[in-house]
Amino acid sequence: MKGIELTKQEVALLTNAGEELCAAAGLQPPPPPPVVAAPARSLEVVGLGNKKHASVSRAEGALVVRLEARGAEEKGISLSPSDWATVAASVPAVSEALGRRDVAFSVQLSGSRRVTISDWNGATYVQVREFYEKYGKQLPGNKGLGMNPTEWAVLAAAVERLSGALARAQGTV
Repeated sequence: MKGIELTKQEVALLTNAGEELCAAAGLQPPPPPPVVAAPARSLEVVGLGNKKHASVSRAEGALVVRLEARGAEEKGISLSPSDWATVAASVPAVSEALGRRDVAFSVQLSGSRRVTISDWNGATYVQVREFYEKYGKQLPGNKGLGMNPTEWAVLAAAVERLSGALARAQGTV
């Protein structure tokens, strides 16, 4: 798919000419574009390494803790304050399970979201991810973030900082 880049002035000219062009062609003008929510605003950001970060953000009016990786494909998961509280409270248990490489370990968040330990190609990861069911098995979905032990340690060390930012944004501090 190819496109062209337009300046703001060219976009304004084209937009204003849209109704005239439709009328000349005998067509109905298109409906106005939908109102799109402003992009999420990060209130606090913690770099985890390898183009990964955690942030307290306001997205569509809701406060979330966003865990994401930037790269060719942006991947991540937005956690509600209650899901984040569960993650924060589980840090010691997750860290201990990670040290044991206990792939049976799991912390249930809301709905189908979980914190798990996984091994992939001989490396151990902490996954904060949504799961789905297929053929009676729970499988990891696309929404989520996997962190190696170093990235998890950075997140674990930043839990108080992120929780504090979330509490300040909620007005509970």
